Amino acid sequence: RVLDLADEKGAHCVKTLAELGADVIKVEPPQGDSMRSLPPFAGDVPHPDRSLWFAYYNTDKRGITLNLETEEGRELFKGLLARCDVVAESFSPGKLGQDGLDFESLQRVNPGIILTSITGFGQNGPRSAYKAPDLVCFAMGGPMYPSGERGQAPCVAPGNLAYGVAGAWAAAGTILALYSRAATGVGQHVDVSAQEAAAMITDSAITRHSYEGSIVPREGSTYPWITPGDLYPCKDGWVRIVAGQLVHWRRLLAWVGAPEPLNDPSWENREKRNQNKLLVDRMISDFTRRFSRAELFAEGQKLGVPVTPVNAPGEYIKSETAQSRNFFVGVEHPVLGRHPYAAPPYKLSATPARKERPAPLVGQHNEEIYCGELGLTREELCGMRARRVI
Repeated sequence: RVLDLADEKGAHCVKTLAELGADVIKVEPPQGDSMRSLPPFAGDVPHPDRSLWFAYYNTDKRGITLNLETEEGRELFKGLLARCDVVAESFSPGKLGQDGLDFESLQRVNPGIILTSITGFGQNGPRSAYKAPDLVCFAMGGPMYPSGERGQAPCVAPGNLAYGVAGAWAAAGTILALYSRAATGVGQHVDVSAQEAAAMITDSAITRHSYEGSIVPREGSTYPWITPGDLYPCKDGWVRIVAGQLVHWRRLLAWVGAPEPLNDPSWENREKRNQNKLLVDRMISDFTRRFSRAELFAEGQKLGVPVTPVNAPGEYIKSETAQSRNFFVGVEHPVLGRHPYAAPPYKLSATPARKERPAPLVGQHNEEIYCGELGLTREELCGMRARRVI
């Protein structure tokens, strides 16, 4: 069982644990989690139960409200803690300690508890107290520097890439800690830094710098060492073609009609194509503009030429690949109605990902958990609600 105290920074971690079968209880302040205020909203109507962001990251969880700023609320939390395995949180370092809920205090209640913390810069270090939205972690972790077009300013990736990767590592670290506890009986603190997680997706950039002292430059959508190896325009968008290997170059050249001067055997030299990238890309673009993405993809598959259509998210949802693998499943929500939900990108043959319940409404499972599991009466629950404990 997981007690989820995380906001959007740790959402990916707990979402993964829920999909793997954990019983996740989303613990929110009485006014609701901050994620509920994040757009987009269903029907463009702002409301705590209409945030599509919240709905996506909190499907298959139960939800309760609890004010950890009060002594009564902290005692309730400890009652839940004794019945749980994991606490996941993304507060600023030290915040739980201020409330008397630091890792050592949690262990006194439950020695086997695992505390998973997802923050921008980790629990210690000179920047641990800094505010760290995803943009900051993406920039300071390194992957932003090589992102963007050559000669232009760096650009940020769409979505929450740094915290998304951090969440995946946090989920893996939590599972490792659970395996360790099975052998030792003792829990541990899993400390994940989104900046460090972002550094993990810089490919060989860190290794190259440590070995050569070189810095990976911005190259936009192209590969400077592979020609053709770029995005090319077509009738209805873009395709990526990568034909650096000789077999792919020969097939592509025959497909485009072997125009001058590319039909000369000297162009089979990869370095010559790289040195004349502008010419090669212009001629490939002149060809691809005559066709649609589907036509180029189908013919490329037939000929053995690597051609990839660039799909918008809506196109991927409707794609044959996504449909055939049941990647998107329908979830019925009492406010949002039925909506598609993206399943995890892994398929477990014996224990498939669960989709048993929609994201909870604010405090939806207060009575079920506080009365049904902790033994409180409905009168006590009403009193705590009046005192803003829940």
